[in-house]
Amino acid sequence: MNREDIKKAIAVMQAYVDGEEIEYAKRGIPGVGTACSWDSHDYTPNFDWHNYDYRIKPKPREVWVSNQSFSQAGAQWHNVEVIEPEELENYTKFREVTDE
Repeated sequence: MNREDIKKAIAVMQAYVDGEEIEYAKRGIPGVGTACSWDSHDYTPNFDWHNYDYRIKPKPREVWVSNQSFSQAGAQWHNVEVIEPEELENYTKFREVTDE
């Protein structure tokens, strides 16, 4: 492992300590890094860095799209924080699906 690999390993292990969900994939398997190759830990991981890759499980993204943009070319994406509550009826909320 080089310095960058160690920094990534520390970040993953710290995330585990902080309660984040960790995913793993066996090294040497084609497709590692794709959605279908990662599995979640439901136990205390042993962090076998030589045989497995680990990552913090990605959180699904949530975006609001202006209902007006459906009839226009190109959607207008907005963060939840910038939309006033009384304007929500003019927007549709989309949530990314990350589970298989």
